[in-house]
Amino acid sequence: MKANSSLNLISHNTLIIFFIGVLFTFKIHAQGSPVAENQLEKDSINVLLNEAWSLARVHPDKSLQILGRIDSINSILEPKHKEDVVWYYYGVFYKNNNQFGLSEQYFNKYEDYHFKKDNKWQVASVNMVKANLFSDLGNYEKSTEAATLALKIYEAISDTSGIVNASNKMGYLLSEIKRYDDALKHLKFSTKLAKINNLKSDEANSYTNTALVYEKIPKLDSAIKYYRKAYKIGESLDDSYSKFNNRFNLSNIHQLMKNIDSAVYYGQKTVEISKSLSVPSLSAAAKRLLTDLNIEQGNIEEALAIIESISQDEMKSLGIRDQIENYSVKTKAYKQKGDFKKAFESLEFFKMLNDSLIGENALNKINELQIVYDTEKKEQQIALLDLENKNSRLQISRKNRTILIVSLGLLLITILSIVLYAIIRKYLKQKKALAKALEEKSLLLKEIHHRVKNNLQLVSSLLTLQGQSITDDVALKAITEGKSRVRSMALIHQDLYQTENITAVSAQTYLLKLCKELFDTYNVRNNQIVLKTNIEPLHIDVDTLIPIGLIINELITNSLKYAFSDDRMGTIEIDLKEENNLLKLNVRDNGVGYDLESISTTSFGNKLIKSLIQQLDGNIETKIENGTHISMEFKDYKISRESKNP
Repeated sequence: MKANSSLNLISHNTLIIFFIGVLFTFKIHAQGSPVAENQLEKDSINVLLNEAWSLARVHPDKSLQILGRIDSINSILEPKHKEDVVWYYYGVFYKNNNQFGLSEQYFNKYEDYHFKKDNKWQVASVNMVKANLFSDLGNYEKSTEAATLALKIYEAISDTSGIVNASNKMGYLLSEIKRYDDALKHLKFSTKLAKINNLKSDEANSYTNTALVYEKIPKLDSAIKYYRKAYKIGESLDDSYSKFNNRFNLSNIHQLMKNIDSAVYYGQKTVEISKSLSVPSLSAAAKRLLTDLNIEQGNIEEALAIIESISQDEMKSLGIRDQIENYSVKTKAYKQKGDFKKAFESLEFFKMLNDSLIGENALNKINELQIVYDTEKKEQQIALLDLENKNSRLQISRKNRTILIVSLGLLLITILSIVLYAIIRKYLKQKKALAKALEEKSLLLKEIHHRVKNNLQLVSSLLTLQGQSITDDVALKAITEGKSRVRSMALIHQDLYQTENITAVSAQTYLLKLCKELFDTYNVRNNQIVLKTNIEPLHIDVDTLIPIGLIINELITNSLKYAFSDDRMGTIEIDLKEENNLLKLNVRDNGVGYDLESISTTSFGNKLIKSLIQQLDGNIETKIENGTHISMEFKDYKISRESKNP
């Protein structure tokens, strides 16, 4: 990939040189016409400017060389051609080459030029670029000053796109100083204005900055929501840089949310796009992201291979903040491997760059105060001498105070250590006691369920004995049905004391057991009636499952008793699922069906079903078509966490 890029660059430069040579050849044959000569030189500058801009991200150092050639051509022109554009390009290329001081100088030169000419739009635009430069350096005060000036000018000239971008930048800067509510107000305004004017790219930027605010608060669910909005818009735009940033952000937020598979997916997509762009800074950022993901997965060797593959050109293209991030990740990787020597070496580079960043921020602050310093130089010198005298007089007392403070500090640390040890010991003791109490509670609940199951089985056995001495068919029928209902409840308590979950039961397991016992009770021979179930893997709370079990007990009993008379073959189907915050139960058979008007509303089974449905805040619908189809929906039900997180 590097070889191809170099070849392309050589080819472009050769063509440019050839083109300029042709232009100068025309110049020679122009019979000395000043107008013709100037036009040829201007055309040369235009071509070189386009070439320099095309290399701005990939090779800013090459772009700076091209600007030097433009300066040479401009030196023989009067007036100079696009001199202000050259200054602006110098500012951009020096920024991309991490020469921030020179970058600011050229931007200021460009701003002064257009300020004198009262070109408001150019002044606002360069202040937006300066705002980005200062924020990259961590100087949020100067960045806010530049962005505020740009916003005022854009509002004065009614430049909608400029207002959106400046408001967007203000939102980002306010988030950096932790004024999150104010940041969100600016971003909400910029998003609304971008939507109204169909500024898709600006709208996507607003969503990205909004996501960054929520990431810092942190509200990660809200952050990923806005990252996805930016991603959706970015996919509709022909902008590979936006696509890179969107995938980078999604990978990062998924990593923070511990969605490692999604983080790796978007991380790999980020690397793919960086390869197609061939921009060293983006390639380095993508590799850093992939390194961090491999560390998260425990692939330390692969992580080190990736971070070490970042070339010198890629490192050189990075700003100080990105270099700090690279060394931070590299330190983490070597620390995970256990290579503390290399981890320490990376940490040293990290500290050096961090100190450098702090130094640049301090230098920016000094520059801001330079005018004040010049006008009050004598007063400051007097104050400095006075301060030195005071320092000399207080030197001994400071040493004594330092010794006292250190002694008190050591004493305080000792006391805090003792207190902390006592607190931790007490906490561990309470934690152990709580765990023991919870275990005892669990055992007691299981014992209760076991006893309830035994008592229900005892009731079932008593009903069986009672039934053996009854000759009346109606009474015997009631005894059998009562026994079936008791058994349906006993099955639930049996499952509760046999599993770890003491409050909820697997609906699949329970309903299959219940149907099997009913089939056995009514002596259904093999293959005479087929049971089909479509039951979601739900763990349902006992307070919900007991009524449902009793309802299914009544419905299946009715089907087995009346739907398949004369030994006819048939099918019974049970569906149970959760959908749209409703628990839906369907029971169907393809038996003989019955007349809805002939159903006795006074029968105990019918009353029981209606009562249980009301208990679960539900409703029932019965259809007689090729058998009997009964549909129920319940609003008041409880599902265990095991169902939601299988």
